[in-house]
Amino acid sequence: MLKTTNLAQQIIEAAKELAEAGMLPATSGNLSMREPGSDSLLITASGRYKAKLSEADFIELALDQQDPEILAQASAETELHRQLYRFSDQITSVFHTHSKAAVLISKVYPQAVNLTGYELLKALPGISTHKARISIPVFENTQNINSLARTVDAYMLSNPDTPAYIIKEHGLYAWGSSSQQVLNIIEALETIFEIELEYLKLQGNSYATSQNLF
Repeated sequence: MLKTTNLAQQIIEAAKELAEAGMLPATSGNLSMREPGSDSLLITASGRYKAKLSEADFIELALDQQDPEILAQASAETELHRQLYRFSDQITSVFHTHSKAAVLISKVYPQAVNLTGYELLKALPGISTHKARISIPVFENTQNINSLARTVDAYMLSNPDTPAYIIKEHGLYAWGSSSQQVLNIIEALETIFEIELEYLKLQGNSYATSQNLF
């Protein structure tokens, strides 16, 4: 079983921080955590206002949970969280946000957001230089979450160091070995996304014709 009180409190604090930053408007987004190596996770229940979560706003479920009644209470995107936890025992936190910058940049770069040269890239796991080249994939939005989870899994098998991905015109998924690491990843990427978008405007480039290639 999970140490639910501890995990819930960490998620509550992370959700409040993200909501205050405008990344979880209305009841959007979902957050989950698990103890290292655990086969169970704690995830925000569907339709909850993330800025004011309480311990009653979570669902505990197993990675192989099949009970439709339990799954129906959790986020509709639970399978995207479970895919990540199955992918690596090192992942203990998965946060999904709905920021303006992530949505906009997925319209500009509908396949991948390729980044290099930013000092903030060093906030990402395993990155020690601004010269690193990072690709944040963009996946098509779909209501078929199981299909999307399979698509993400196939991508990550070929790109295991990917720190995050965007669902087109929807939002960002980021994960890591602690809630703080995920918050760092989100803040770094969101800041870079905002800079990229502002730079395009300063250059007078049309979003529709922008290129984003290494």
